Amino acid sequence: MAGDVYKGMDKDSNGAPLLIKSGPNMGQPTVKFYIGVAIEKTHIYQINPQTGEELTQVEIQSGVQGIPTQFNFWQETPWGRKIMNVAYATNGPLFDQQTGLLIAGRSFAFKVDDGDSTQPNSKGIAPFTRQGWAGNWVIHFSNGFAPKTYNADGTQPLTEQVIKKGHFVQINASINGNTNQQNPGVFLNHNMVAHSGYGEEIISGPDASTVGFGGGGAAPAGMSATPVGQMNTNPTQNPMQPQQYGGMQGQQPQGQVQAGQTINQQQATQMQTQQQPQQHP
Repeated sequence: MAGDVYKGMDKDSNGAPLLIKSGPNMGQPTVKFYIGVAIEKTHIYQINPQTGEELTQVEIQSGVQGIPTQFNFWQETPWGRKIMNVAYATNGPLFDQQTGLLIAGRSFAFKVDDGDSTQPNSKGIAPFTRQGWAGNWVIHFSNGFAPKTYNADGTQPLTEQVIKKGHFVQINASINGNTNQQNPGVFLNHNMVAHSGYGEEIISGPDASTVGFGGGGAAPAGMSATPVGQMNTNPTQNPMQPQQYGGMQGQQPQGQVQAGQTINQQQATQMQTQQQPQQHP
């Protein structure tokens, strides 16, 4: 699993601000919540012999017997057929009417990647090199808001952010066609995510425990493992009063602070250690 269920992105893969691409708000900044889900290519689907669709939990509980089926191409899977049906309905001329395949030389954003592909993407990264991608079909979902999250059977909303990369989930999403001739494809918009179970968490970026934190030899002078310079806040102690020194009114002895003045660490330490100076004539 890639992306983040809880945190949106305001920049694209090149670091440029995300902008609304069409409609009355075109050009305005936006946020995208992206989720990538990996489905094993060897997954065995239980297919309802009457509908040709994968058995639902309700059908399984009611005793419907499915036909165990494995598919060689994602387009043949129950979820893949739904994507292809929308693609044909909204961008039919891009596909060969006999074979149903994309016409040579045409491009189409199916939002599905072959996790075993060695073909680098626009950033020079081949899918098979990414953690958790090999051996899977990777489906890319997004939306302008975070999905609602639930427990495994959808009966209870999750109150904590427990879903991490590498966990097992199920996603409820809508499929819509993108008829923009510059970038035709489909939109896979997530609505709800169910947390099916835990898996080995996928950590993006370097491991903080391996980059050398904690080294550097002896501690620098003045460094302490515990906070230093705490101000004495004993409520029984009389507050210090402003006084006059050498006939100069308004000046203060070092360590005293006027009302509303910021106290820094050095001043706080001095206020504890200095004795009250004697008043001079």
